[in-house]
Amino acid sequence: MVQSMGRTPKTVCIQRVEIEREKMKSKSLTAELVTEDVPGTIEFYTRILEFELDSVYPTDNPQWVQFRCMNDYLMFESRESLGKIIPEMNSVRIGGSFDIYIEVEDIEELYENLKSNVEVVVPLTESPFRQFAIKDVNGYVLLFGQHG
Repeated sequence: MVQSMGRTPKTVCIQRVEIEREKMKSKSLTAELVTEDVPGTIEFYTRILEFELDSVYPTDNPQWVQFRCMNDYLMFESRESLGKIIPEMNSVRIGGSFDIYIEVEDIEELYENLKSNVEVVVPLTESPFRQFAIKDVNGYVLLFGQHG
């Protein structure tokens, strides 16, 4: 229902059109984010958030890293390395344009353990469920939430 000031509400209907085509056969979906500081990113995600360090490449001067959190993955690649593959990445702003949502248990305990070691951007609140948000070392917003 769309309503405008001083006008009669109008109902907007959008017809769903089925298109016959073969669906993409995806195997997984993982975010790969740009960083200027691979070692600092490794330190933050392993020491502060206690994510598992899944993969690093190359091992002697890391340009790419993958973390594991339960059954999910999060990748970071240096701007220099990713910019060689996707030139547009050389000029993008790092961090801030979206958040990464992480559903957790015992959110109060997690908040108490993290708040003195990170930049809290939204304190623990109930809106519409228990949640808080922090910034990582790259400026990306991580939103932690607990339902129920």
